[in-house]
Amino acid sequence: MMNFCRKPFEQLYISDSYVKTCPWTNLILGNPMETPIEELWMNEKAEEIRDSIRDGSFRYCRKEECPWCASGKLETMEDSEVKNYRAEKTPLDISVSYDRFCNHSCPSCRKAVFVPDQAYKDKMAKMKDIVLPIANRTKRVSTCGMGDCFSSPFIMEFLKELKPIDPEFSISFETNGVMLDEKHWDMISNLHGYPMNVTVTPNSFEKYTYMYLTGGHDNVEKSKKNLKFISELRKAGEITSFKINMVVQESNYWEIPSFIERCLQEYDPDIIQIKPLNRWFCLNAADYWYKNVLNPMHPYHTNYLKVMQHPILQHPKVWDWTMESHDRAPKHHPAVYNEAYTDFIWNMLNQENDTEIISKYLQSRHIRSIGIYGAWKYGEICYEILNKIPGIEIKYFIDRYKGNRGLQCRGLEIKGTWEGNDFQDVDAIFISVLSVYDEIRRDLISSGYCGEILSIKDFSGGSAS
Repeated sequence: MMNFCRKPFEQLYISDSYVKTCPWTNLILGNPMETPIEELWMNEKAEEIRDSIRDGSFRYCRKEECPWCASGKLETMEDSEVKNYRAEKTPLDISVSYDRFCNHSCPSCRKAVFVPDQAYKDKMAKMKDIVLPIANRTKRVSTCGMGDCFSSPFIMEFLKELKPIDPEFSISFETNGVMLDEKHWDMISNLHGYPMNVTVTPNSFEKYTYMYLTGGHDNVEKSKKNLKFISELRKAGEITSFKINMVVQESNYWEIPSFIERCLQEYDPDIIQIKPLNRWFCLNAADYWYKNVLNPMHPYHTNYLKVMQHPILQHPKVWDWTMESHDRAPKHHPAVYNEAYTDFIWNMLNQENDTEIISKYLQSRHIRSIGIYGAWKYGEICYEILNKIPGIEIKYFIDRYKGNRGLQCRGLEIKGTWEGNDFQDVDAIFISVLSVYDEIRRDLISSGYCGEILSIKDFSGGSAS
């Protein structure tokens, strides 16, 4: 028996700049603004991902972040069935995640309420025209992973124009719940009667915690009122399933038992999901460290563990995702790594030959070409040091978010880890971002890189680890 995932064979995740088979894979199929989605569905990169499922390697998957891989809840199949499994002719399931518009400005997600300019509005209109035809032909649609579907005029237009062809069509919504009221429900009357799955993420029912988590927005009472409305829809059978999420952070972890209790008593959802905070969007390393109470080095971690012992977490409707999170390893605050860099550079400056140690190390490993991961301050510092070493060619920079956008750093191309690059044309990759070294190393290996992966700790006796 082999582990198996259907997503690459059935699903597409569609943003405004890239298409993937799911949000947990490193490999991007292409840009929907440049290539028809039907072509992306059947291109070589899509087949590479499917091959990684067929051979059991899951090499393009971020296994520690994917809830199914991390939890061990992947389905299993006979080896022969997996190896011969083929993709559907068109995707059965699409995730419509091309719009960032949201009525909140949660610090874990963004710095301010997103205000679209005319260029963005024009792009959303084009994306609707691109996605709507394939959405009408698919079996399942989910929205919106990047913003809030009911607060977005662009996604609401998409939903109002959606005319599913398949009689077995179903749709799922992700929302903070503030705008899912009777008015917005009536606006999508064309979808009433289809199976609907609604997931609401309020994160807190306490006024000031709620305001802190949403970026200062005082609408918790409206959220509660709408949760009642959604609960009534569920009882009346007008929606098929109702989930409530709580993303655990330093400011709300102590509310977990009371949050669950209120959900059970007042809203009666099918599932209550207690989820870990992921470092997405604008969240920097220092802020993430402070918010991530799952980290054993966090000052609130011991208290968090005590809260998680509450018996209400054993309720059959509660699914605790935090137990399966990848991000539970002890991690220092990023300032520790800043100090390591300072020490390293100071030592370099005080050596008579400031690159001799590094040069000898690279020669001993037969390393002649290098890619530098991190196209910002630390990456540029590493470039200045490594560029002094005779016989070493720095070929490009690598960055998860800046890559493959035509950007440069120190006159060199910035390649991305999500665009299908395997970086096999360099002997080593030098990671300049120590605070997330493990995650970057994991992404590089997942992308297929087989060369050396280095950082300053390899030249400083491990003091930066």
